[in-house]
Amino acid sequence: MDRKIRNLVILAGVLAILVIGYVAVTLLVPDEPDSPTTDNDPPAVALFRLTENGLTSLDVTGWADGAPYTWSFTRDTAWHWTEDATVPLGTAAFEAVSQTLSEATGTLLATAVTAEQLQNYGLVTPVKEVTFTDAAGGKQSFSLGAYNAYNGTYCATVNGDSATVYMVDASLFQMFDFAIEDMVYVDDLPSCKPEDLLSVTFTTGEQTVAVTHEPIEIDGMEALGWFRSVDGGEPVRVSDAMAERIDTLLGDMDYLDCLSVRASDFPTYGLDKNTTTMTVVYEKTIGGKLVEKTFTLTLGATGAYDYYYVNPTGTPVTMILGGEVWYALICGEA
Repeated sequence: MDRKIRNLVILAGVLAILVIGYVAVTLLVPDEPDSPTTDNDPPAVALFRLTENGLTSLDVTGWADGAPYTWSFTRDTAWHWTEDATVPLGTAAFEAVSQTLSEATGTLLATAVTAEQLQNYGLVTPVKEVTFTDAAGGKQSFSLGAYNAYNGTYCATVNGDSATVYMVDASLFQMFDFAIEDMVYVDDLPSCKPEDLLSVTFTTGEQTVAVTHEPIEIDGMEALGWFRSVDGGEPVRVSDAMAERIDTLLGDMDYLDCLSVRASDFPTYGLDKNTTTMTVVYEKTIGGKLVEKTFTLTLGATGAYDYYYVNPTGTPVTMILGGEVWYALICGEA
């Protein structure tokens, strides 16, 4: 056979083998899907329907020291704790709750779950139960059960449907893992610039100490200085070191941790007798106008580092105020 013809025959045989192999592989190996998803990896879905800052009520039930508790809140023009409406609450915490709920998603974990099977998901006795009302979405709820430390999720049921279990991110638990003291906010406590403070007056059972901000002249320039007066006597300028400490403290005057929301705890913090009042007068711009504001605290005992336990007038709460500077002013260490 001619060599050229023989080579063509061999080449044709090789091509035939390749074609047969390609066809076989194509039939045996299916095409890869465009978006690989399986029943074991369902997409996350939104759990709730909310409007922006549309919450009108919130109930949170959990466990602390082995005992259940429930915090209940309602909103009209402001937020109120249903147990004691005189406890002052801020709006920022509830706005954060609303945002967390509006962004909450869950991944389907199981369906057709029986009452007996709920124990497997820690949902017979949930670690957290939350019910809320939204202006648009109406009444909604969820329960959180077992925690998966591997992927940081909780088992959850939503809106009373115990037959469907989701996995939700741990941030949903963390948002509602608070105490009532964490929700307290006293709007009148100022964090102001030194030049905005007009006076601080301490009234004890024995004397009245007034600390005022007055114009002074330093090196031919007008400035503000701190003066201390006892029982209406001649004001005496405090030392430069003390003045600097006062200026530094003013910016943090509204940083008070709440320790208690019950007036029955006042004796524990020395707020039931032999107390000192602290009246602060300062200027604040409201609606484009400079207005004079006043707030009063009752000072009780001192804790670590001479911090004062204090009670904002008209509330049942006990807070803590960095008081080393005020303690020195009252005692005359100016």
